[in-house]
Order: sequence, then structure tokens, then C-alpha cells
Amino acid sequence: MHRNRRLLVAAAITALCLAVPLTASAQPATVYRVTITNLTRAQPITPPVVATHNIGFHAFKPGEPVSDPFIAMAEEGMAGPLADDLEVNPLVHDVAVGGGPLPPGASTTVEVEARGKAQFLSAVGMLAGTNDAFFGLDGFPLQGQPWLRHVEAPAYDAGSEANNELCEFVPGPPCNSLFSRAPDGAEGFVAIHNGIHGKGDLPEDVWNWHNPVVRIQIQRLPRQAGN
Repeated sequence: MHRNRRLLVAAAITALCLAVPLTASAQPATVYRVTITNLTRAQPITPPVVATHNIGFHAFKPGEPVSDPFIAMAEEGMAGPLADDLEVNPLVHDVAVGGGPLPPGASTTVEVEARGKAQFLSAVGMLAGTNDAFFGLDGFPLQGQPWLRHVEAPAYDAGSEANNELCEFVPGPPCNSLFSRAPDGAEGFVAIHNGIHGKGDLPEDVWNWHNPVVRIQIQRLPRQAGN
């Protein structure tokens, strides 16, 4: 009797364990290979920041101001502060940064994991020959998509610096001026960028662009054995 009772208890515990869903940390991760291609004629793009996250998170919101770490990315092309900020956000699952600046026509590839409720992808990177322009993809849904997907993203204005187009405030070529800000006259919120118009030191016929400014390839990789 005692042995039968033990067997029944063990069977009940096993059934209970099977009925309880895996926690997010125990669920198998899906790896996505993300390739970003610069579609502009002349604008270099700084190392992009790519993240997977829950539905409640936004990398940026049109019509709203951005955070200080985001400003460092959008004005100076500094990916580190933004990546660090994302990594401690409880709604963000994984963060990756591209390996270097992205010249026109070039591509860079990173891999990120998605797990549990973190089934959305965002990516941003500065257009370096501007005051505060960046490409942005916010909250692209990963679940239910084909194993290979291409999306395009426009250039946004971070709204943190005036678009004076003066070399004193442009970190990338042809100016290469770092850590100099012109916040007076900034819009104060994210909006679609209206481009370069030759009102400062940057000729419009060289440095202007038309949206979209990047193509983003999102490839879901096969799960490895044991994952």
C-alpha cells in the first residue's frame, strides 16, 4: 500500500509539473539574424543598436521627447549609453550593437534572441552627417512572420538639437565635430526628418536623402539541438 501510495504521489507531481507552463527564462530562445543596409547616397550610419523586447516597450515615440542615452546616440552616434540603458530595462530581453559605422550601400549584421513575451524588435542608428537624425524601427512583431522578412525604415528627427546643418554640430563627415550641441531651437519631440537643405555647411545635393534610409532583413534561425 505504501509503495502504491508513493507511486500515485509521484505520478501526481509529474502531471502537475507537466501542466505548469515554462517560465520565460526556461522557454527556448529563438535567434534572429538582423542585417541592416544603408540605402542613402552619402550619409554614413553609426553602429546600430538592435533590441528584442516586450510589447509595452518603445525605443522611441513620434511626438514625444527622447531620453538622454537616446540623445547621445542621435546627436553623437554613441551606441554605448543607449545599449547600457536598454540592458537594464525589465521589458528588454536582448541587445546587440553593430560592429562599426555603416557607409552608404554597406550592410552590418547582428544576432539577437527572443524569448517569452519578448517578441518585438527595434533598431536605431544615427545618420552621422546631420545634427540629430536617426533611422528607426520600433516594435516590429516577430511572431507569425515568415522565417525571412525585409522591412524598410525612414529617418526621424530626435528633436533634441536644432537642424542648423552647421559643421560645428555635426559629428560625421565632412565635419567630424564631436560633443558640441545646439539645443536652442530644437523641436523637443521625435518627428519624421525633413532632410538636409543646404542652409548651413552641408550641400543639399550631396547630403540630402529620401526615405527609406535603411533596409532591415530579419532572419529567424533554426533552433540548435538542446535549445
